[in-house]
Amino acid sequence: MKQDIAALVKVCMERREVSQVELAERAGVDRARLNRWINGRGTVTVESLERVLGVLGIRVVDVEGGRA
Repeated sequence: MKQDIAALVKVCMERREVSQVELAERAGVDRARLNRWINGRGTVTVESLERVLGVLGIRVVDVEGGRA
């Protein structure tokens, strides 16, 4: 599941042309931590995940239901 969400974030970043730096800044998360999580080398808190997904226009309920 963790890798699926990270892959979804990558795809959404590409589609919306949002860099990791911009996403981290807008979501209020550390860029290095975001990078590690997206590349499968770290973990993310629920709160940070919600902020990252929110910047990308995705709701957690959409991810849970497979609609993102």
